[in-house]
Amino acid sequence: MKTLLFTTTILLCTFCTMTVHAKTTYSVAPAIGTGVDVHKLEIFERLVRNEVAKHSQATLVEKNAHVQLFPELTRLEHTYILIITAEKEKTWTQTKKAKLQNFDELDTGVARVVSAIIEGKEIEQTAERGTVLKEEQDEPTRVKSISGWEIALGAALPFSDALRSHKTMYALGIGYMWDINDFLVELRSDLQFGMNDARMNASSFSVGGHYVPINARTTALYTGVDLGFVHIDDNNTKGKSGFGIAGNVGVLFFRHADINVDVRFRTMVMADKFNGSVPVIGALLVGLHF
Repeated sequence: MKTLLFTTTILLCTFCTMTVHAKTTYSVAPAIGTGVDVHKLEIFERLVRNEVAKHSQATLVEKNAHVQLFPELTRLEHTYILIITAEKEKTWTQTKKAKLQNFDELDTGVARVVSAIIEGKEIEQTAERGTVLKEEQDEPTRVKSISGWEIALGAALPFSDALRSHKTMYALGIGYMWDINDFLVELRSDLQFGMNDARMNASSFSVGGHYVPINARTTALYTGVDLGFVHIDDNNTKGKSGFGIAGNVGVLFFRHADINVDVRFRTMVMADKFNGSVPVIGALLVGLHF
């Protein structure tokens, strides 16, 4: 038993040692700056050290590191230029920089630049929701790859005789969207229910994709389809479920911000007859992506 425990302990220690050594070690030189007071430089250096220490691919050490980081901060009137140069055992160097509109963006800028150096990425590739710099918001391109929840409200109207009532219905949509370059991938659930009769309703669960043909600085036009299952019910006929397809045309506003506004027109068609007719329901939705 003792032999087994001893062997297990040795194996665990060996594994932990290998795991530690698998990470690249980094050290951080004292921060230097131009037009920046000592207190802000201390904050800057501390942020760099903290980002290195918590990164899963790095180990922070004080000396004999594989890579040494040289942080530099320059003030230009109200803006700041953040520069971090990485030197690997004096064999190569790389420099990453970011422009900050104010000092309050320092933590976001440091996190982005340190991640870019450790992961070997460009600064633009480290953007996520909540970490977009104001300088990037002013550029004519949007964040290339983000994802998040969406919720939308609106009104729906039956276009066919499948639902005996043609009264306007409430519309609710909830989903999750992956925003990848010029394409959107979406998983969503929609519900339309009658304003005057709670039993007149349509619900669906679908997955789909959209193409973004127009991608401006703050807006994006998209169009696409989603496929899934639909359930239809009204006040006179027993409900029915089946395969459905929906077409979407919409515009996303405030693409440079962390919360986007989505205005879309969605037409859902059930691939079966209900009350002797194919159900077709159109909906105008206004929602938020966050």
